Amino acid sequence: MGMAHFDYWGNVLYLAFYCQSKKQQLIVAQFGQKEAEFLKIIYQQQLHQMPFGYLVIKNDKNATTRKITNCLCSTDDKAYLFGKDETIDIFNSLGIIESRQDGWLSSPTYESRYQTLENILKQQKVNISLGENESFELNKCYLKLNSFGSSLCHCIFE
Repeated sequence: MGMAHFDYWGNVLYLAFYCQSKKQQLIVAQFGQKEAEFLKIIYQQQLHQMPFGYLVIKNDKNATTRKITNCLCSTDDKAYLFGKDETIDIFNSLGIIESRQDGWLSSPTYESRYQTLENILKQQKVNISLGENESFELNKCYLKLNSFGSSLCHCIFE
Protein backbone atom coordinates (compact mmCIF):
# COMPACT_ATOMS: atom_id res chain seq x y z
CA MET A 1 0.00 0.00 0.00
CA GLY A 2 1.43 3.38 -1.02
CA MET A 3 1.95 6.16 1.48
CA ALA A 4 -0.55 8.45 -0.28
CA HIS A 5 -3.21 5.75 -0.02
CA PHE A 6 -2.44 5.23 3.69
CA ASP A 7 -2.57 8.99 4.33
CA TYR A 8 -5.96 9.27 2.63
CA TRP A 9 -7.52 6.36 4.53
CA GLY A 10 -5.90 7.42 7.79
CA ASN A 11 -7.34 10.91 7.29
CA VAL A 12 -10.85 9.48 6.87
CA LEU A 13 -10.53 7.46 10.06
CA TYR A 14 -8.98 10.35 12.00
CA LEU A 15 -11.66 12.78 10.92
CA ALA A 16 -14.39 10.29 11.80
CA PHE A 17 -13.64 10.95 15.44
CA TYR A 18 -13.71 14.73 15.04
CA CYS A 19 -16.95 15.09 13.11
CA GLN A 20 -19.45 17.56 14.44
CA SER A 21 -21.95 15.02 15.72
CA LYS A 22 -22.13 11.54 17.19
CA LYS A 23 -24.36 10.55 14.26
CA GLN A 24 -21.61 11.48 11.80
CA GLN A 25 -19.09 9.50 13.83
CA LEU A 26 -21.36 6.45 13.87
CA ILE A 27 -21.96 6.69 10.12
CA VAL A 28 -18.26 6.91 9.25
CA ALA A 29 -17.55 3.98 11.56
CA GLN A 30 -19.73 1.87 9.23
CA PHE A 31 -17.51 2.61 6.22
CA GLY A 32 -14.89 0.43 4.72
CA GLN A 33 -12.26 1.75 2.36
CA LYS A 34 -14.37 1.25 -0.78
CA GLU A 35 -17.31 3.14 0.73
CA ALA A 36 -15.10 6.09 1.71
CA GLU A 37 -13.52 6.23 -1.75
CA PHE A 38 -16.90 6.11 -3.51
CA LEU A 39 -18.33 8.75 -1.18
CA LYS A 40 -15.45 11.05 -2.08
CA ILE A 41 -16.16 10.51 -5.80
CA ILE A 42 -19.81 11.46 -5.29
CA TYR A 43 -18.78 14.52 -3.28
CA GLN A 44 -16.48 15.66 -6.11
CA GLN A 45 -19.28 15.55 -8.73
CA GLN A 46 -21.03 18.71 -9.89
CA LEU A 47 -23.95 19.30 -7.51
CA HIS A 48 -22.84 16.12 -5.67
CA GLN A 49 -24.96 13.98 -7.98
CA MET A 50 -24.26 11.16 -10.40
CA PRO A 51 -26.23 9.36 -13.08
CA PHE A 52 -26.26 5.58 -13.05
CA GLY A 53 -28.29 2.84 -14.60
CA TYR A 54 -28.75 -0.84 -15.18
CA LEU A 55 -30.13 -2.92 -18.01
CA VAL A 56 -33.52 -4.61 -17.84
CA ILE A 57 -35.40 -6.88 -20.16
CA LYS A 58 -38.76 -5.29 -20.81
CA ASN A 59 -41.73 -7.35 -21.94
CA ASP A 60 -44.04 -5.10 -23.94
CA LYS A 61 -46.92 -7.59 -23.79
CA ASN A 62 -47.34 -7.75 -20.01
CA ALA A 63 -45.38 -4.58 -19.07
CA THR A 64 -42.90 -6.41 -16.83
CA THR A 65 -39.19 -5.79 -16.45
CA ARG A 66 -36.35 -7.94 -15.15
CA LYS A 67 -32.99 -6.52 -14.03
CA ILE A 68 -30.14 -8.27 -15.85
CA THR A 69 -27.02 -6.20 -15.01
CA ASN A 70 -25.50 -4.54 -12.00
CA CYS A 71 -25.47 -0.76 -11.77
CA LEU A 72 -23.01 1.30 -13.76
CA CYS A 73 -22.23 4.84 -12.56
CA SER A 74 -20.95 7.74 -14.67
CA THR A 75 -18.66 10.42 -13.25
CA ASP A 76 -18.14 13.98 -14.48
CA ASP A 77 -14.68 13.04 -15.77
CA LYS A 78 -16.18 10.30 -17.98
CA ALA A 79 -15.14 7.38 -15.77
CA TYR A 80 -17.59 4.49 -15.52
CA LEU A 81 -17.79 2.60 -12.24
CA PHE A 82 -19.13 -0.96 -12.00
CA GLY A 83 -20.09 -2.89 -8.90
CA LYS A 84 -21.45 -0.09 -6.74
CA ASP A 85 -24.89 -1.65 -6.07
CA GLU A 86 -24.05 -2.69 -2.51
CA THR A 87 -22.37 0.62 -1.68
CA ILE A 88 -25.37 2.57 -3.01
CA ASP A 89 -27.63 0.41 -0.80
CA ILE A 90 -25.39 1.06 2.22
CA PHE A 91 -25.41 4.83 1.63
CA ASN A 92 -29.20 4.77 1.25
CA SER A 93 -29.67 2.83 4.47
CA LEU A 94 -27.29 5.17 6.33
CA GLY A 95 -29.29 8.17 5.11
CA ILE A 96 -26.49 10.03 3.33
CA ILE A 97 -27.71 9.86 -0.28
CA GLU A 98 -30.93 9.99 -2.18
CA SER A 99 -30.98 7.29 -4.82
CA ARG A 100 -33.77 7.37 -7.40
CA GLN A 101 -34.31 4.31 -9.53
CA ASP A 102 -37.57 5.64 -10.95
CA GLY A 103 -36.19 8.97 -12.16
CA TRP A 104 -33.21 10.42 -13.96
CA LEU A 105 -31.24 13.61 -14.47
CA SER A 106 -32.94 15.32 -17.40
CA SER A 107 -30.43 18.06 -18.13
CA PRO A 108 -28.89 17.83 -21.63
CA THR A 109 -25.53 17.48 -19.85
CA TYR A 110 -26.50 13.96 -18.83
CA GLU A 111 -28.10 12.68 -22.06
CA SER A 112 -24.85 11.46 -23.61
CA ARG A 113 -23.75 9.92 -20.33
CA TYR A 114 -26.94 7.86 -20.09
CA GLN A 115 -26.46 6.81 -23.73
CA THR A 116 -22.91 5.66 -22.97
CA LEU A 117 -24.14 3.76 -19.90
CA GLU A 118 -26.65 1.96 -22.11
CA ASN A 119 -24.05 1.16 -24.79
CA ILE A 120 -21.56 -0.25 -22.26
CA LEU A 121 -24.19 -2.37 -20.54
CA LYS A 122 -25.63 -3.70 -23.81
CA GLN A 123 -22.15 -4.91 -24.80
CA GLN A 124 -22.06 -7.02 -21.64
CA LYS A 125 -25.29 -8.96 -22.15
CA VAL A 126 -23.63 -11.34 -24.61
CA ASN A 127 -25.39 -14.62 -23.74
CA ILE A 128 -28.90 -13.34 -23.15
CA SER A 129 -31.51 -14.08 -25.77
CA LEU A 130 -34.76 -12.18 -25.95
CA GLY A 131 -38.16 -13.77 -26.07
CA GLU A 132 -41.15 -12.59 -28.02
CA ASN A 133 -42.19 -9.00 -27.15
CA GLU A 134 -38.96 -8.46 -25.17
CA SER A 135 -36.33 -5.76 -25.52
CA PHE A 136 -33.32 -4.43 -23.64
CA GLU A 137 -33.82 -1.10 -21.92
CA LEU A 138 -31.68 1.10 -19.70
CA ASN A 139 -33.29 1.87 -16.36
CA LYS A 140 -32.02 5.44 -15.86
CA CYS A 141 -31.29 6.36 -12.26
CA TYR A 142 -29.38 8.94 -10.26
CA LEU A 143 -27.97 9.45 -6.82
CA LYS A 144 -27.07 12.58 -4.94
CA LEU A 145 -25.89 13.54 -1.52
CA ASN A 146 -28.66 14.79 0.73
CA SER A 147 -28.00 17.64 3.16
CA PHE A 148 -26.74 15.27 5.87
CA GLY A 149 -24.44 13.56 3.35
CA SER A 150 -23.08 16.90 2.17
CA SER A 151 -22.37 17.94 5.75
CA LEU A 152 -20.70 14.61 6.46
CA CYS A 153 -18.50 14.87 3.35
CA HIS A 154 -17.53 18.42 4.25
CA CYS A 155 -16.44 17.18 7.66
CA ILE A 156 -14.41 14.31 6.20
CA PHE A 157 -12.94 15.70 3.00
CA GLU A 158 -12.49 19.45 3.64
